[in-house]
Amino acid sequence: MKWIPAVIFCLIIKTGTAQFDFAPWKSISRGIDFVSDTAPLNPNAVGDRYLDSVYGTNQTFDFQWRLWCGGLTNLSTKVFVMSLSGDAWTARYFYANPGWQKDRMQFKEGPVDQKKLPQLWYKLSRSNLLTIPPERSLVAKETTFSIDTAGLDYSEGRLIVLDGLRYRFELLKPFKQRYFSYGNPRIYFQRYPYLEELCNVVLIIMLVERYVGISFEK
Repeated sequence: MKWIPAVIFCLIIKTGTAQFDFAPWKSISRGIDFVSDTAPLNPNAVGDRYLDSVYGTNQTFDFQWRLWCGGLTNLSTKVFVMSLSGDAWTARYFYANPGWQKDRMQFKEGPVDQKKLPQLWYKLSRSNLLTIPPERSLVAKETTFSIDTAGLDYSEGRLIVLDGLRYRFELLKPFKQRYFSYGNPRIYFQRYPYLEELCNVVLIIMLVERYVGISFEK
């Protein structure tokens, strides 16, 4: 009977890494809601204004979410925008323009398949995109303890990464907004694989990468 868990494990992996070729629930895009920030402060306000004015990303929508990726100390260089209007999903992807000094355009737009966005949203919603807590709420869970057997004392510590990538999330509706971000979530998830919140953040990033055919880390 030892082979049964192995078979189940393989099935789970296969399901988790499947492509976006399935029929999602028709109602999955309806009733999308989230708890808004009490005092919304958009860290990507400058970039958002540029995208909205040049590319019209702020056109009428019922719900929109944006995923910005950039250095911890630099401006974001990549952004994925996914919008719902009525029952129709649309998505766009922008990345830093290496020739911006020549054409004065901060971003270039990459192609995004518009046909399977409901399937993408189904997977994103299952990853709890709408309810992921702020990064600071995980500090206590990321603390580790060790005992000094000689001095009979204990110490505590936590992994701190000072450089790398920060992923900034925006959840938007016409009259409510929520902003949160995570720095180096893949590195922290390797260190703290028991944290469901980090697992969800990394999975969301991977879903976008797989769907668009990009890597935020390159």
